[in-house]
Amino acid sequence: MITFIPAWNENSIQEVSADDLISQIKAFMHSDDPYQLLISNYMPSLRYFLHRYEILESNYWNAFDVLQQATDFEQKRVELKDVFLEDDLYFISSPFEILARRNGKTITEIRIADAGPISSVTYRNDEEEIQYVDIYDDRGFISSREIYQNGTKLYTSYFDVFGDWVIQEQAADNSVKVNPINNKLLSKLEYNNIKEIEFELLDYKLKQTPLDNSVVLAMNEFNLEYLKNSAFKSRITASFFNNRLAFNNENKENLSEVLPQINASIVDSDKNFEHLSELVSESNSIFKISPYDTRFDFGISQEMKEEIIFLDTRNLNSTDTYDVINEILQYIFKSMKKTGDEKEDRQINLTIRGNQEDEQELKTMVDKIVNKIAPNMLELLNLINEAEKSENPVDKRFALKKDPRVILFTEVMNGITFETIDTDHELMKSLNKARIIVDLAETPDLFTQIAAISTGIPQINRVETEYVELNKNGVVISDISDLKKELRHYLDQLKYWQEARAYSAQKILKYSGEALKNYLLEITGE
Repeated sequence: MITFIPAWNENSIQEVSADDLISQIKAFMHSDDPYQLLISNYMPSLRYFLHRYEILESNYWNAFDVLQQATDFEQKRVELKDVFLEDDLYFISSPFEILARRNGKTITEIRIADAGPISSVTYRNDEEEIQYVDIYDDRGFISSREIYQNGTKLYTSYFDVFGDWVIQEQAADNSVKVNPINNKLLSKLEYNNIKEIEFELLDYKLKQTPLDNSVVLAMNEFNLEYLKNSAFKSRITASFFNNRLAFNNENKENLSEVLPQINASIVDSDKNFEHLSELVSESNSIFKISPYDTRFDFGISQEMKEEIIFLDTRNLNSTDTYDVINEILQYIFKSMKKTGDEKEDRQINLTIRGNQEDEQELKTMVDKIVNKIAPNMLELLNLINEAEKSENPVDKRFALKKDPRVILFTEVMNGITFETIDTDHELMKSLNKARIIVDLAETPDLFTQIAAISTGIPQINRVETEYVELNKNGVVISDISDLKKELRHYLDQLKYWQEARAYSAQKILKYSGEALKNYLLEITGE
């Protein structure tokens, strides 16, 4: 049996876009191979997180469910009437919070989680100083309460499902007191910090598993500390994903000590492989394995008239972003010639993926590039748009007399979209219609590369990876100035694009969930 110990916490609800264990857990869920998932962190929104990644039905165990006697707790609905509210308050609401106010001051703040339930309630006095904060479990009970005095947090009480406190975490020094009449398996009444409790409960659960049980431990700062003191080192395979664990001097020193004592290490990238190779004498104990699995779900871009170029700018600097967008827009303007024949006219769109805080900068950059490629056209387009809104018949006739240049310019600009993608589902939905992916970062986004194989989309990258075989399912360019040539190669004629699509179909089996699961079983010795 394999035991998975992830690196999730409450912040993972917003931060994680899949990781190294989610695909593996899914593969085991759909097989007959025994497994369990142990979650030690305090995550009152755990059920929502698991549901989001379609692993709510997995064989999971949560340490805080044990502490809070919530293992078999059934979901209950929390309504506004269940929250303590004074009579003389009025309410201001938004999709994310409800403010209860009096005399222009917020007395109670009710936070709404993404899925709709109440996640926390903050109670304040008439001077708007926080008195206490109730944190709700996503199953509908008050899971913990933060107590404040003069605006400073004193301690946090963690409750069981009956409303009795189990442990209290002091804010000043992070020490933890245990309720002597409600201690739930804990061996002591005082701990230096809550991590000691989580480590103790992990050990308690692992001691119940067979001696030949293998453990896959997702490495972060918390789990590295657990690994240092674990009695199960020889059974553990450590999983290194992205930049989740910093390779600073302290962590390197700890890893140098523990890595020779464990079963093996698995990494997601050449970069992490190199980091670990510097720390162990035998690199054959390090295995590279894709954290994501392919799903046979080819996109529909071949059925669409629009040819969509999907560009990921998140890991590019401003100079490279400008140059890449400039190359793509020059290609689009040159390729979209207006003949008047709908069968011959092309519609090439550009989808730009970026970070939300960079959207305005990207839009400004696009306008600057467009003004350089087609001087004065952006200003003319604005005038035409204003004229089309006018009720003056003369203005309307002017707007309708667009020459081919104006039509081309309008269609190019209307085909440029900006996307902030937060989930894997959103990415797959966007790639479903894409014709080609451009990711020229020094480290291409790994999930996008696997998703490209799943959807049969060729990729243009700047560095070589095992997920793109040159001139098979994509190409690697050494200079951004080569981008237009490769866009012409894949988009101006269907032959090479179809060859890349067919080759992707062959690679899907290599990175399927079943294949990755079997490889992991081989590494762990199961």
